[in-house]
Amino acid sequence: MTMERRNFNLCIVGFGNVGRALVRLLQRKSDELRQQYGIEWRITGIASRSLGWIASADGLAPDELLDEDLRLRMKPTAQGVRDWLEAARADVLFEASSLNRHNGQPAIEHIQAALEYGAHAISANKGPVVFALHELSELASSRGRRFLYESTVMDGVPIFSLFRESLPAVHVTGFRGILNSTTNVVLAGMEAGLELDQAVRKAQEMGIAESD
Repeated sequence: MTMERRNFNLCIVGFGNVGRALVRLLQRKSDELRQQYGIEWRITGIASRSLGWIASADGLAPDELLDEDLRLRMKPTAQGVRDWLEAARADVLFEASSLNRHNGQPAIEHIQAALEYGAHAISANKGPVVFALHELSELASSRGRRFLYESTVMDGVPIFSLFRESLPAVHVTGFRGILNSTTNVVLAGMEAGLELDQAVRKAQEMGIAESD
């Protein structure tokens, strides 16, 4: 039986370490996605505070996006998230902007705009989960789209989908452990002899801890 081919226009808001790592991962997994799952992809939009809103419905070259000199020469082509999603003809939004621990914005607005536009939304940002999980989940359901947030904790270990999809009838009484990579890196650094501030700086340099 011939596998159905699915083509996705991908947009990434927040193009720091996480966004660039995602592009590299997609490149490495391209053959696997195509051959095993029938998925073809292209990046049609990237955005960040320093870059602005860059979109091309014909696709942006991943190698150019990963080259800092070439990336910084790109010019914004849209104004605001909704205009950007439209220009990029987005099928999927990856939200990887900086965490706002006070109200979760503007990440919540980005995800809301994507769902209302008709794109799936995937977030590595804890803010929208903390401040707007139910609202965004209900919006996604009403639009027939998915709001996914597996990568917000434990570096993408499938903890949410484990309980939601694999253990639907299990009553979980509890679990324990260190559930974020920042804490693991800091503690491992201190175990190796670093002072606390040195271990935190190391985590920041690796792009694991927030810059502030």
